[in-house]
Amino acid sequence: MKAFDPFTATLDEALEQPDAHAQNGSVLRWGSAQQITAKKDYYTRRPIDGVAACVRYGLITPDWLATAFLRQYDKVLTCKTATWGEAFEPAHPDGQHLSTSKLNRNFGWQIERLFADDDFHGRKSLPRTLDGRKAAARILGITEKQVRVLLPKTRTNIKGHKSYKAAISAGARANDPFSLTIQKVPEK
Repeated sequence: MKAFDPFTATLDEALEQPDAHAQNGSVLRWGSAQQITAKKDYYTRRPIDGVAACVRYGLITPDWLATAFLRQYDKVLTCKTATWGEAFEPAHPDGQHLSTSKLNRNFGWQIERLFADDDFHGRKSLPRTLDGRKAAARILGITEKQVRVLLPKTRTNIKGHKSYKAAISAGARANDPFSLTIQKVPEK
């Protein structure tokens, strides 16, 4: 019998294995390998995450992932980078508190879902207002400030945003001799 390779095998081949439906059986390993392969671009850029996924699911790393990992690993060993963080990208963004990263990991997707467009269950999304943030905080059991920090920014609530109806400066009018940028108000 040929050795089972979850990265090259088909689902039928995984089902033929004696441990197909075991706790860490061939079907689970095959599905995990398919997920890793689907994120190949991501794991090529962040190979340490790919290696961790392989270890977590009991897989032997595929050649493309091992090559990407060793390329970054060798940068540290040959002193081309000063730190492991430079070679493998830091686990958490600079300037972000670890508690914020933890909150985002635990509640980020739920907050996005609560404020997203209406979902397929017919549930209305929460408004991006103080009342909406308070309602989300009650639902999730966190504070309103934590919801505000984790709520994804939109174009209109980014610091420094100018509204679409901002006044046109004199300099802009000088470069517009035909008044093309001035919005016409329809007559009644």
